Amino acid sequence: MIHDAKFITYFIESLSPNIQQLKRESLFIEFLERLDPKDAKLVLQMKDKKPIKGITVQHVVEALPDIIPGVQPKQQLEEQNV
Repeated sequence: MIHDAKFITYFIESLSPNIQQLKRESLFIEFLERLDPKDAKLVLQMKDKKPIKGITVQHVVEALPDIIPGVQPKQQLEEQNV
């Protein structure tokens, strides 16, 4: 999945505006077919913006600190309060 992660930008219209919709959808289907079924299910949940069991906002912020503006990992908040 890590190897294919660079292709995710092709599926976001604002990041790849020159790709036609049909091509974008074909690439997405090919991407899903290369993934393990469990990973493909996870990607579809993310695409559909459905909650993912066991993953909290805090998990996301710890893994990707700048993804949600204004939200900091707990560890940073605790260090600031010391």
